[in-house]
Formats: sequence, structure tokens, C-alpha cells
Amino acid sequence: MPVHGGDIGVLMDGDEISVDLYKVNGSRYGLNIGSVGFDSRVGADVHKFKRWPLVNNKAAYNLSVLFNVLKGTKTKCRVAIDGQQIDGPFTMINACNGRYYGGGFYAMPDALPDDGLLDFLAVKQVSRLAVARVVGVYSRGGYKELPHIVTPYRGKTLEIAADKPFPINIDGEIINDSQVKIAMTALKVRFAVPEGVRWAGDEHETETRSAAAR
Repeated sequence: MPVHGGDIGVLMDGDEISVDLYKVNGSRYGLNIGSVGFDSRVGADVHKFKRWPLVNNKAAYNLSVLFNVLKGTKTKCRVAIDGQQIDGPFTMINACNGRYYGGGFYAMPDALPDDGLLDFLAVKQVSRLAVARVVGVYSRGGYKELPHIVTPYRGKTLEIAADKPFPINIDGEIINDSQVKIAMTALKVRFAVPEGVRWAGDEHETETRSAAAR
């Protein structure tokens, strides 16, 4: 149900929901999506092209994509999920508490922001020519259509390390470090929503995953 500016009463009389918080490197917090690799590199470089004359936000994004495709699609790093090493090389790795990011990318349709778990996507290295096709499928929530490239995981902790600093996206903000640890916490953020609004998804799955998180 859409809520307009004049419908503040719908929120005042609505329900309260709780959304999980994850912690990044022990000091920062996020509640949507953290990522490393091609998408975070694109996000980090957009501002460079925004300084160009006559370049708007969309053009800056497209130029950043082209620039990073030319730089290469490989992210040299070591990755572990809940302490278990996973094999690379990778194009990008995401830790999803939410489902959407980057202006509408539908990264993880299965994510439930209140189940105490993170959904991870590990995208294996793809060629420069394959990037556009993979990103197109990925952006509309179709990661299951790419099982030979994209591997989903579910857990509480993602650790990534490299030999030199790399861009890390935290809910749209970029930091640079040579390692990152994204870990689910027991903390919650409370939101007011219209009465009856719930996360889309199977209720039984929600209950099962919440029990697993405990």
C-alpha cells in the first residue's frame, strides 16, 4: 500500500517492525548490502566522472562501468564465510541483509532483513565480454539463472582480505581497506510501517531461518 505525505496517520497507527544490523570491521554498521569487487569499484569511481563537464549522474555511472571493465573484472582476494574459505577468483562478493541497492539492483530476492542471517552472493570471475550479460541478469534478481557463475551462501560472517586496499561498499558509502569483516549482530533498528505490511516471502521459510539464526 503506497503511503503519501498526507497519510502520516497510517504510520502513526501502524505496526512496528525490526530490521537487523550488521557490523563492518568492528566499528561501522549497515542494514542493507555490503559488497566488494566490480560493483564497489564502479561506485568508488563514479565521482571522478561527475566532475567532467556535461556529465550527469547516469552518464557518470556508465563511464565508471566502462572504465572498470577495461581495468579488468578480477578481484584478487581471499574470502571466508563463517570461517570457511571459498575458492575464487571473483568478480564481486555481496553480503545482503536487504534485497535492493545501487539505484534499483535487485541483488538478493531471498534476503529477509529480520531473520538474523546474511545472504551472500559470490560471483566468480567473468570475462569482460560477459560482464554486461551477467550484470543484466543479476540486476533483476536472476542470480539463480547463473549457477555456474553465482554461488549463494547463508550465514553470519563474511571476511575478505587482499594484499592491498580495495573499495568496500557499505550501504552506498565507500571505504578503502585491505581487509573487511561483515558480521551480523543481535542489534535491531525499529521502523514504523502501515498496519499489516510484512516482508514478501514464505512465512514458513521466515520462521525456519529465524530459528536457525538463534
